[in-house]
Amino acid sequence: MRKQIDNSGIKINTKKIEEFMSDNCYSKAAFARRCRISTWLLDKILSGKTNFRFTAIINIAEVMQVPSSALVLAD
Repeated sequence: MRKQIDNSGIKINTKKIEEFMSDNCYSKAAFARRCRISTWLLDKILSGKTNFRFTAIINIAEVMQVPSSALVLAD
């Protein structure tokens, strides 16, 4: 059984994601496809919303070839 993680207080470094997308000429749709997430979810993450599954951040980090912790902002 999977354990649910409360990510409601986690802030994501959206600037780092946006810079990666820009540097690698990804549109939102293409990047979302590559990360195996919907464009709706990518928009939600980039807008600073915190209600999403952390597996989305893991997928994004894998595509960016960085640890998922590199995408999490410290308080």
